[in-house]
Amino acid sequence: ASPTTFRGQLDSKVGSAIGGKIWIINKKGVAFTNGATVRVGGLLVSTADITDDNFLNNTDGKYNFYTRGDQLATVRVTNANITTKDE
Repeated sequence: ASPTTFRGQLDSKVGSAIGGKIWIINKKGVAFTNGATVRVGGLLVSTADITDDNFLNNTDGKYNFYTRGDQLATVRVTNANITTKDE
């Protein structure tokens, strides 16, 4: 696996309004670069992992990210615009 890199546009809409919560998880890292534009209701970006069961069957909102990402993995924002909506 390799890091996830966003260079374009990522939008999440509910109807015509910005909405929806996006999770991006990659233990190798995540980068938003080269003018990337993100417009979402909520954004969680992590190099730590979560089990499918904990994510899909969670009822109390307390998610358990059980393993950290690779030692040198990072989440980087360089020359990008990230907008989230308060809900």
